[in-house]
Amino acid sequence: MLAMWAVAGAIRWQHLQEATLGSDALGQFLAAWTVLSGGAPVPPNPEGGHSLWLLGLPCVLIGRSLEGVFAVRFVLGALVAPLGAAAAWVWAPPSRTRWLGAVVTGLMLAWDPGLVDTLVVSFRGYGAPELVALALLAAGLGGRLGAGIAGASAVAATGQHPMAAGLALGVVGLVGRWGRQEWQWALGCLVVAALPRLVWLWSLGSCGAGFMECLGTVATGSAEPDVDRLTMLKRAFWDRFVVETGPGVALALGVGLLVGLWERHTRSLTAVVLLAGLGVLLLGLGIQGLRPYHLRALMPFLAVAVGCVISVRPALLVALAGCVVGLGIRWTAPSAPDGGVRGVDAFGAALASVDVPMQVEAVWFGDPVGVEPGAVVLSARQHGLDPARQLVVDGSGPVVLIVNLADDPTAAGLVQDARIWPELDAAATWPDVRVLRAESLDEARAWLQSTDPPPVVAGGSFDWVKAFKPSVTDHQSL
Repeated sequence: MLAMWAVAGAIRWQHLQEATLGSDALGQFLAAWTVLSGGAPVPPNPEGGHSLWLLGLPCVLIGRSLEGVFAVRFVLGALVAPLGAAAAWVWAPPSRTRWLGAVVTGLMLAWDPGLVDTLVVSFRGYGAPELVALALLAAGLGGRLGAGIAGASAVAATGQHPMAAGLALGVVGLVGRWGRQEWQWALGCLVVAALPRLVWLWSLGSCGAGFMECLGTVATGSAEPDVDRLTMLKRAFWDRFVVETGPGVALALGVGLLVGLWERHTRSLTAVVLLAGLGVLLLGLGIQGLRPYHLRALMPFLAVAVGCVISVRPALLVALAGCVVGLGIRWTAPSAPDGGVRGVDAFGAALASVDVPMQVEAVWFGDPVGVEPGAVVLSARQHGLDPARQLVVDGSGPVVLIVNLADDPTAAGLVQDARIWPELDAAATWPDVRVLRAESLDEARAWLQSTDPPPVVAGGSFDWVKAFKPSVTDHQSL
């Protein structure tokens, strides 16, 4: 299992520098710091759960830089492979070739380009696949401990991504063989794990427009009412399986499931896996928001089912390999642009060394994609910045103003007369970014009012203030 973890980790490590640094990617880490700073635990987004910041805790506690934070997260994400392999071993009928099915399952989960992309992009499922694999393993082991872990993991997976709730149809089918005590432990742990989420849902439902209306706004926030359900369904299967994994893999998965239904030793397990997939589809189509990446959390179910079939029918592996070779496979996840992790770390390390109380803000003169204040301050905190001594939120101290210029050769003229903060100058790393110094928030505002054209977006301090100054309820920003 350690070897499987190492293989999955090595595959993911190649994409570490591609990690995106938007608010979705940083949210779970900043939410973890909110708790460590004495604030109330709050999920980083409305549809998420508390397991998001819980998964972020080891990352910020171990990582000594922003790159270190993401490195820990990628290593944790790689756990999906050994957990899935162990689950396949547990669920497969006893045989001399059971190890073969476990290896195939682990390699499938280690390789899956979609699961790699989930870590790189972050918002497309977070840690749901790992927790689903853990729930599968625990459900197979059974006993009071296994039942309790399965119940808590199922809740945690839905906290990572609400679409994982659709897998409940499959999870319930898996545990039909449990005894009374196991059910009691599972339900007890499930209820305890779900209580914080229920409290969070209650607060979301108290927006003033009626409980169901408030929750409906969150649930349908990513809905596509203009896309008919059949088109949505075809797009999900095509993009997730044919494009993302390759047509050969898509066919191999289909053949494996068909054989699983035909083989009596794996028929029940395969039917349960199909129920889990049906649950995700019904949930996604029900809110008219099914996306291809919603099917990624189903992959541990699919991989375990195919692995169990191979354990019983090892010769099937030759046929599945023929499908992959004949129709093709996407061997690696698509390469993404450098996310700027090391550049932000250089900025953060420099910021941590500035020994004056300061406030970090940003402005965007073009597309609101660039250097985020939350990323810089998070990096600085990992490098040793003391929020109590080095961060202010009342507008009185010096302002570190991150200026994200438009992608225009003339844009640099906006800051030619402004005061650059030499120790924090980021132009060498990001040609379209300047770091200015203003002695107060009023001075920064005055400079912004003098710019022509004005910035598209100004501010950006909310995320880091919530994380490192959680007791502040109303702070001044641009």
